[in-house]
Amino acid sequence: MQKVKILSYKPKKRLEEVLKAHGLIAEKLKNFEERTEQIEMARAVEKAIRKRKHLIVEAGTGVGKSLAYLIPFIYWAVEEEKRVIVSTYTKTLQHQLTKSDLPFLREALGVDFRFTLVVGAENYLCLRRLERARVYELLDTEKEVKELEKIFRARPYLERGLKSELDFAPSPKVWERVCREVDL
Repeated sequence: MQKVKILSYKPKKRLEEVLKAHGLIAEKLKNFEERTEQIEMARAVEKAIRKRKHLIVEAGTGVGKSLAYLIPFIYWAVEEEKRVIVSTYTKTLQHQLTKSDLPFLREALGVDFRFTLVVGAENYLCLRRLERARVYELLDTEKEVKELEKIFRARPYLERGLKSELDFAPSPKVWERVCREVDL
């Protein structure tokens, strides 16, 4: 993808160009519908960013909240060469943002930006603890031992060592034995 340098900052015009019925999002997303509430929210987010103020927004399902806050932050972060942290309450929304919304916006907006998922330490596999659990046989049942071996075999295929990258959900007892501890 070609890197784009944004030369002038015209937030209202830009948000309209992006979120209107015939805007950048509509060009790339079938069935996109212009939503007045989404545009208003995006403007409020942009204004809060510009004025360095806090903003609390409440909006119902279907408004398009994710795009309404991501778009102004993407433009701001690229222009200012800054980083933005987006914290979510659910892993479902984390997945939606990192696997769907952000890659889509990078393409639709024609803006080159990077993003990554950061989760708590207990979500990561600890190779030292995995090996210790195998060597010292720290599990009680045959089922737990099989689960441990399944994690061990999956280890080379995990991109980041995340529990969510496994093709099964380990039991809490087994994962507790092999996950990274906060104080380690």
